[in-house]
Amino acid sequence: VGKSPTISWWDQQEEKWSTEGITEISWESESRKISFWSARLAAFSITQPRYLDLPYKHWSMRAVAPLVVDLKIRAARFELHFVISEDGLRLKGPEEPELHSIMFASPEEANRPDPEGTGAPQVGGGNGHRAPRVRSPATLLKELRECGLNLMPEDGDAEYLDGYTPKAPETQARAYSDLSEIAAFYDIASSKHNKNLPRERALVRVRENPSYDEFDPLDPDCDVDYQAIMFFPDKSCFVKSMEQQSPCNESFDTGHLTHASLYLCYDKVPARQPNHIEQLHRLEVTCTTARFVEAVRQTMQIMRLLSFV
Repeated sequence: VGKSPTISWWDQQEEKWSTEGITEISWESESRKISFWSARLAAFSITQPRYLDLPYKHWSMRAVAPLVVDLKIRAARFELHFVISEDGLRLKGPEEPELHSIMFASPEEANRPDPEGTGAPQVGGGNGHRAPRVRSPATLLKELRECGLNLMPEDGDAEYLDGYTPKAPETQARAYSDLSEIAAFYDIASSKHNKNLPRERALVRVRENPSYDEFDPLDPDCDVDYQAIMFFPDKSCFVKSMEQQSPCNESFDTGHLTHASLYLCYDKVPARQPNHIEQLHRLEVTCTTARFVEAVRQTMQIMRLLSFV
């Protein structure tokens, strides 16, 4: 809850929230008590714009263990930290008291899987240890929205943000599907150039990281270590864009062409490494990796990471 919360009442005739007739709002953060004057009796609620935490300033995804990735998002108000695994999605930060019920499993649900998602039984470690709460991406993000942090944007939210145009659905679907397949072995980071591209094109940066090392995607010295990838509605390609250079260089990398999938972009590289076949095998979706790949894809799709950064 912000320092100056808004109180609204539900107008049944108009079927929308209204602030008419509500005055003298007082919020006591320590006791979490709010008081106000109202000209009518109705259903009241603390309300806020659904785009309050948009746009995303930047985001990055990094593999930290086999089939486990960290997702960090710098939103308008908070920096959020998620962990994606084959079991689903969990919230790791920020450490706000209001979010503890989403971050940690209660004793009643600690050993009960999510009935609507992929969440596995969550066993605490004893000695007061709180078990992490894992849910399907849609379930957890909906609960987070109910706590006042909306990371489930819609196209209409872009109307209230300066300079943002939602990416074409086909481009987003192509990108999220392809990127989820490489997330176990590549760091994936947003690009500042993505915002200024036409809605049919989207841009991200990737860096191979099979050893799970930690790099800062915002460090100018690391810029040359990242490869830019341009996505279209029906294809993708490696491009020469660099984060520290403007405007965006959309030229294809030397010897590269567009391909129907990112997997083919890696397969058809002009200069193959000795371990080329091994690298391709890692990117193949198998029965072992399918649940993880789907959890990553759903998370990126619901958060609309390419439309609001």
